[in-house]
Amino acid sequence: MGSEMCIRDSYKTILLSVAVLFPMLLQSQNYTESINDIATNLESVEASKVQYSQELKALSPGYAVATITEIDDKGDTEVVNYEFSFADIDINTVRTITKKDIIQVQLLINGKQKLIRKIEDGGDKVSYVDELYLYAKDIDNGRAIVDAVKKIIPINETIEKNKLALTTYEDHLQWLIENVAEVDYLKKQYAQKLSNDNTLNGYAKLEVTENAKSKSESKAYEFNFAVLNPNSVDFKIRSDEFYIQVENRRGIKSIKSFEDNIQGNFANSLEFYASSVENGKDIYKVLKAIIPVSYTHLTLPTSDLV
Repeated sequence: MGSEMCIRDSYKTILLSVAVLFPMLLQSQNYTESINDIATNLESVEASKVQYSQELKALSPGYAVATITEIDDKGDTEVVNYEFSFADIDINTVRTITKKDIIQVQLLINGKQKLIRKIEDGGDKVSYVDELYLYAKDIDNGRAIVDAVKKIIPINETIEKNKLALTTYEDHLQWLIENVAEVDYLKKQYAQKLSNDNTLNGYAKLEVTENAKSKSESKAYEFNFAVLNPNSVDFKIRSDEFYIQVENRRGIKSIKSFEDNIQGNFANSLEFYASSVENGKDIYKVLKAIIPVSYTHLTLPTSDLV
């Protein structure tokens, strides 16, 4: 009897795993096929004084890089890479537009958020933009690109929706502990470490060491997730730095701050640095979710949440 129950339990576990993994594999396959469909339609396009060549490749499930190479009539070449997710594209803005002798396919980010990482000069210049334009050889080619882009957007949205299967406070906290890590930018490096004290539910500590050339500065912040405002979680950009900022409720400065182990003034906000747009969006999503989940781990009066 016991062995039969074990077999049935194992069988159920296998079925559950298949039920979870099969749709994910199917979505990934559909995404790859859709990327290839768009890439096939990206041709070399010639204008009066400029020639454009285009490539599109998958970076990871749900994220892609578009490479546009521009060659002018003097033979000078400029290569620009755009890293982004089609899930962020406003499907209602995808259309062809004509600029002088060029047909472009317009891709605009929802809410004009700068979620496209633009890389120029061989990686020496990084910025974030809210739009991307592909080039079409003619109107038929433009329509084919538009149709292919509109097809991939809902596929990409489903992949992002199902990406992080986190439910409990512990799940969210552990994900942040593992994914808030060292980040390298062009001029600065941030070594981040998030930890928590198991005896103080809801509390956490964020340690950040900032390295710039020969200068190093260490800071730390002690806070409670339950006191943070989920509606304040937002993307921020400073030069090539892409980070997520979250503030306290009611603007109260209750976050303990330390510089080189010496306590300083209380702060009202925290910054979590991201290694990529994908990493940043995931941090954004988990931060926004862990705050209400943390209410079950309160060690402070509920009146503080008003």
